[in-house]
Amino acid sequence: MPLFQNTDRLIASLQLLTHQREHINKFYNSILKLQVTSEGIDKYKETLRASVNERRGASFNRGEHAVQSFDNIIEDLVNEVNNTIEQNTEESHRLLFESIVRLPNIDQKIAAMYIKFLCLYLNIWPQMIPFLYVPIDRVVLKILGDKLQVYTGKWAQAPTVKNPQGNLYIRGNQPSSQYNSYIEFQQEISNIVEGTNIPRIMVDELWFIGFLFCKPYPLCSKCWVNELCQGSPFN
Repeated sequence: MPLFQNTDRLIASLQLLTHQREHINKFYNSILKLQVTSEGIDKYKETLRASVNERRGASFNRGEHAVQSFDNIIEDLVNEVNNTIEQNTEESHRLLFESIVRLPNIDQKIAAMYIKFLCLYLNIWPQMIPFLYVPIDRVVLKILGDKLQVYTGKWAQAPTVKNPQGNLYIRGNQPSSQYNSYIEFQQEISNIVEGTNIPRIMVDELWFIGFLFCKPYPLCSKCWVNELCQGSPFN
């Protein structure tokens, strides 16, 4: 049974978001312009710091340890990606993502935000854009479930640690069912947007709807997807 209902509504909402790409770009560019000011390898390091800062709930100590671990590998990792990206972009994306997420105190959210910042906003490795995604968080799930009403299943939180023997982003003591449900969730989103010219990463931008409009005092009249929201008076 499909995890998502009314996929036409989901696709339509993502199309409306693409019309707001300029505003979304301005938001992230304003952050990165202030936090990422260097060139060369320091640019990659500063982008990781910006990604850690964007990860809500990250503690100072965990963030500091994450940055230190990252600084130790990034130069070799950049060289490795540069040497492989033209031959196999998807494999280069996997290499970059998995190398980062293996580091202490870096979870999938930080790693995915980092690559998103590089590709979309700093124009580094833009070939990877079709493969970008950020694990769905509670804000996006609320939009998908409560507002757009296109998803009614259980939220599958992203497992955080990669098994070195395979492509399992999962802690050793987590049940495989959690991993499988997470992968199923992500794969179905990819299948829905395939062939629509909408990049998979646009699903993450539904976060903006919660961040900007679905507030304690809701701003439904200004919401970018109010015509599709099932709880909006403007529907």
